[in-house]
Amino acid sequence: MARPFRVPLDDEEERSSFPLTEVVTSVVEPSSASKLMLLFKDILPMDEDLGHLKRIRRVDNRLEIVLGRPNFWESVRSSNEDLLRVFNLTPVIVEVSSVEPRNKGEMEEMGQHWPVTYKPRRVPASLPSEAEYDVMMEHARRIHTRSSGLEAGALCSTVAMIIDPKDGSIVSEGALDTADAISHAVLACIRNAATVLSTRPGALYLCTGLDCYVVMEPCVMCTMALVHSRIRRTVFSQRNEEFGGLFGRKIHRERALNHRFEAYQVDLSCDDYRPS
Repeated sequence: MARPFRVPLDDEEERSSFPLTEVVTSVVEPSSASKLMLLFKDILPMDEDLGHLKRIRRVDNRLEIVLGRPNFWESVRSSNEDLLRVFNLTPVIVEVSSVEPRNKGEMEEMGQHWPVTYKPRRVPASLPSEAEYDVMMEHARRIHTRSSGLEAGALCSTVAMIIDPKDGSIVSEGALDTADAISHAVLACIRNAATVLSTRPGALYLCTGLDCYVVMEPCVMCTMALVHSRIRRTVFSQRNEEFGGLFGRKIHRERALNHRFEAYQVDLSCDDYRPS
């Protein structure tokens, strides 16, 4: 049978549409393209959020290069008049995708506006074994029981639990404080774990090697907190369609961050498990 959990990966969901943004481009002579690429690294660097765009594209027998966003280009244009003249650049505004593609299909669709790069994010090297899955389900059902009836209408999980996978012990628990907008259950759980772990000899950084269990997919704020706390794995059973930081945004797999963790959505209605 199929594994009764899902791994938040970029490849598995394709958006019906994606946002566009404007950039300034210009036709360039093929003989000048390489030199311009080197120059632009210093004087016209690409915005970090446009890193998915290819700097140059070929259209028929000509090349076009991205100069930057309109506001940035206007701010530096006066100091680059010589560049415009020497390389005969003629700025033109075009629309491009403002987000990176999640899969090859999106890459091709976005490429109709401007070529983009696609870097697939892989499933963890080894998925949980049958024994690991049994433990995951045990803790997932435990946290579901503790929060039963409280999640309805909530924007994030009302309770959270951090487990030490070495012995299955509960390191800390946390609950949503409705009187404080940023005191989410996951944040409270991490804070409580820090207090507990600080008393242990030879303790590693915050939640290194530990697992977090919640009912609802952590929101963006809580997902970032889990990244910074060095959590090993996060397990949940309900999607957070609007504010979730895992399935939609993939923050836990972001290469630009200095830590990444595993995330699994489990199916609590499944009573059997066999590796597929």
